[in-house]
Amino acid sequence: MSLQTLIAPHDTAAFLSDYFEKAYLHVSRNDASYFQHLLDDLDLERQIWRYSSQWGDVSLAKAGTRAMDTPYAEGLPTIDAVADAFNNGYTVVVNNYQQKSASVAAFCRDVEKFFCFRCNVNLYLTAPRCKGLNAHYDDQDVFVMQLAGAKTWRVYEGGPLLPMEDQPYHCPDTAGLAFVELMLRPGDVLYLPRGYIHDACTEDSQSLHLTLSVSAVRRATLLKLLIKRLAARDECLRRSMPFSCLRGLAGNADLDDVMQIAGVFDRVGAADIQQALSDAQDRLLQVSSRLPGNQLRWASPKPSVTIESQVKIADDQLCMLSMVGGSYTLKFIGGQVPLSEDLLDTAGFIIEHRNFRVGDIDGGLSDAVNIAFVQFLSDAGLLVLTDQ
Repeated sequence: MSLQTLIAPHDTAAFLSDYFEKAYLHVSRNDASYFQHLLDDLDLERQIWRYSSQWGDVSLAKAGTRAMDTPYAEGLPTIDAVADAFNNGYTVVVNNYQQKSASVAAFCRDVEKFFCFRCNVNLYLTAPRCKGLNAHYDDQDVFVMQLAGAKTWRVYEGGPLLPMEDQPYHCPDTAGLAFVELMLRPGDVLYLPRGYIHDACTEDSQSLHLTLSVSAVRRATLLKLLIKRLAARDECLRRSMPFSCLRGLAGNADLDDVMQIAGVFDRVGAADIQQALSDAQDRLLQVSSRLPGNQLRWASPKPSVTIESQVKIADDQLCMLSMVGGSYTLKFIGGQVPLSEDLLDTAGFIIEHRNFRVGDIDGGLSDAVNIAFVQFLSDAGLLVLTDQ
């Protein structure tokens, strides 16, 4: 399930231009079966029993209360304790649900492929006539997917514009804020940019929904990575601040000295930006792992690639191209491959097409080289043969 499927009938180009980081989007479908594939392996009690050994793996939320004040905080998240809390009006929150459901994990990875941003999914089960959280905003973009039941959402004006992860959190009092009220039914989706204040409550039926959080790599984050790179080679950024500046008693000479910091950006080149982008790619790949599949087929040797082989990038792989100082690298989960200039077009073909016949590779190289390159990437875990 891709981002395109999630926001349909809107296409991704329109979503990026009109909604992403700009405005909320409510997709009403009147199709209760739309997310059925995400429900197929839902066994909530068993998943809580198997994966939730401590609070945090599963959480409880009830508007107007604090987590540490719940009567369940001192015990373990047993099925009995979670069920008792649910029957007493607490919303059950299963965190990082992509680690507990294969179908949700595959969906989460597909969205990561589009954005190249880290994603995670939480599950929320709310009893009738209950409210899990007070009005709040998130510092990540979120997609709410209603799976069962219905929930009424309010989206308020007045939240912070694209808040940073580490900025002080302050949610305005919503009593005087204008809002729009939306009903989410099974199959519906609500996209909220980070900073949009919202709350939600059930009416006469319980509600089950998933929230996909997208951790955008902000431009400020890229700037931090760039500064780290610059400091490695520029003494000015590694020196201590003048003590007088921190005391608030700096003279002109000390202030002029500090102003030299800005001068390092005059020496930033394209290679520095490329390196910072490469660092951002590495951060995503380092926290990503392959999904369960059939990778432990130790008894069956991998088939040989031929010119007729039908090949694709593995469904659970992230793949990207990095260029730093004229050198190219193909990066993916579990490895990276330096690329000679003659392999660049072939690597670009693989990334762009994702599913292809080896004989159709249009990179200007011989069939023998294409076969060898595809075989190498298959052995490395990036590509899989689909006709075996």
